Amino acid sequence: MKNVFRSLLLVAVLGLLGPGGAVCAGTAPVGSAHSGAELRVGYSGDYPPLAFTRDGTAAGVEADLAHKVGKALGRKIRFVRLPFAELIPALESDRIDIIMSGMTVTPERQRRVAFTSPYLRIGQMALIRVSDAARLAEPEALYRPGLRVGYKRHTTGETFVRENLAQARPVGFETIDAGIEGLRDRKIDVFIHDAPTIWLVGNDPGERDLIGINRALTKEYLAWAVRKEDKALKRKLDQLVARWITSGSMSKAINRWVLVSVKVQ
Repeated sequence: MKNVFRSLLLVAVLGLLGPGGAVCAGTAPVGSAHSGAELRVGYSGDYPPLAFTRDGTAAGVEADLAHKVGKALGRKIRFVRLPFAELIPALESDRIDIIMSGMTVTPERQRRVAFTSPYLRIGQMALIRVSDAARLAEPEALYRPGLRVGYKRHTTGETFVRENLAQARPVGFETIDAGIEGLRDRKIDVFIHDAPTIWLVGNDPGERDLIGINRALTKEYLAWAVRKEDKALKRKLDQLVARWITSGSMSKAINRWVLVSVKVQ
């Protein structure tokens, strides 16, 4: 059973989009009105493989892309680690310049920040215990009354659970790791989170207890966030996203950390 699910995970595909869903060409250098100035990058540091901390240093897809942004704009990068729920307030209060932390574009967030063009399409997925695969792998299993469904607080995983699983027993966790441990300890039956996290756990060769179900529960887009008044910075970032998607360097950066194939649309 587990090998079947792992095979499905290995052929899963992530979508990459440029501005408006299109991929734009262009190879001219991208300048910045703030060239040489420090770019303060906010990240939560607890979202592997996208944005996490390893040996005290920012790591993952977002960290690699942040360094590429800094090089392209001629700006020194300084990472600022904050709890996920504090990232937007920090951006609004000018404590950081950009959020690069695997943030999903939502209408609520769009009212407060300006998102760049999406660089990755993902969805919420379910992580379960291997021993429960027979009873929880079917699509309708998540909607059973009384199912204990975990999620990380202040994420679109929480939104999905509260809006779609009315008969479930919702259980919030402060971190992804806490949610996964809660699943191992049988405090919950299912953990809902973004696809990259579920793929990371499900494709771990050393993982024997947990498995991801390769079925997207939502369609979401990841992008970087800047202040609404920072129109010049947003324009430059949009150009970079489009260029990197066209050149394939976006896929390369993601494939370094995500253990599935990434396909450019």
